[in-house]
Amino acid sequence: MSGAGPDPEPAPWTGERNPGHAPNVIARRVLRLLLVLVVVPAAVCTGLATLAPGWWLGDLFSHFRIQYLAVGALALPLSLWLGARRTGGLAAVCIALNTIPVWDYFVPEPAELATRPAYASTAVKVPVRIAGANIFYRNRNYDAVAAWIRETDADLTVLVEATPAWLQAMRTELTEYAFVHLVARRGRSGKLLIAREPPEALTALGPTSVRSPTPMVTIERRGARLQVAGVHTEWPMGPERTARRDEFLLDLGRRMRATDLPMVAIGDFNVTPFSSVFETMLDQSGVRRAAAGRGWLPTWPLFFPLAGIQIDHLLHTREIAVTRLRTGAGLGSDHRWLVADLLVPVQPDDGRRSPPVSRR
Repeated sequence: MSGAGPDPEPAPWTGERNPGHAPNVIARRVLRLLLVLVVVPAAVCTGLATLAPGWWLGDLFSHFRIQYLAVGALALPLSLWLGARRTGGLAAVCIALNTIPVWDYFVPEPAELATRPAYASTAVKVPVRIAGANIFYRNRNYDAVAAWIRETDADLTVLVEATPAWLQAMRTELTEYAFVHLVARRGRSGKLLIAREPPEALTALGPTSVRSPTPMVTIERRGARLQVAGVHTEWPMGPERTARRDEFLLDLGRRMRATDLPMVAIGDFNVTPFSSVFETMLDQSGVRRAAAGRGWLPTWPLFFPLAGIQIDHLLHTREIAVTRLRTGAGLGSDHRWLVADLLVPVQPDDGRRSPPVSRR
């Protein structure tokens, strides 16, 4: 066009097609890296738990299946949105391999396992309350624990990791309780048993494969007799300790299967329902978890809730009904406490009862 000046020179190219493009790329790369750092360990641990459940490390990783499933469920859609196919594939593995175990954890046990044949015709059942807590041996929160015991008003309370200092403190605090007794090896923590009335009988299994002797307490309430085992197994860090824990669990299952009395075991089992040895013990003995079908009930560690797992349990023989199970914290420990309300069938008096035990 006549009269038009020369074309202006183009601005120099800076290498950026869109001023906001580079920050978006960096954010996506960081997000993809974070996904890898979370999903890969979850997938590896899931694989070990699934393919090597008998190895102590595979068993250790098996306890966190709920967390692995949550990682997979959250990471899969995010990976697809980012186009991270490999990460998405690992997330899908986490979902596929953990869904059934987690489903089994939440589903109630079948009703046909509700009783043993010997008690099928028993109509009369007596309410009994059992409480338990790992109080942590360094804990000195004596007043709170004593107040909890009074408030709970259980027929029997079992405190694990209790020391002679705890024995003396509870005797001082709970003067209205006729039975306050510590079962432990010298120089070690053990199980502190507390009840308003002396039990009918008290024995202790030897310390083989456990931290301290396992008390076996028989209590009687309005014609119903109940045997209670106070449990604290080995911490499963390493093959030897894991083997000792497993040996104890299987032996406990055999005892609960063979007992003539209704029986419960309460305490810190240092194992979750996802462990293969725990599943084997339940299958072989026919005992039940009080927490089955009651939702997610993590009991440890209180200091890191995202890693919460259920290692404190109450197991019971099938003729016992659990009407209520509660957990809670606030006692100065890293564990949650357990309180179970039970219905225990009345047994006929066979004349073989032991005289009451008085231990203060």
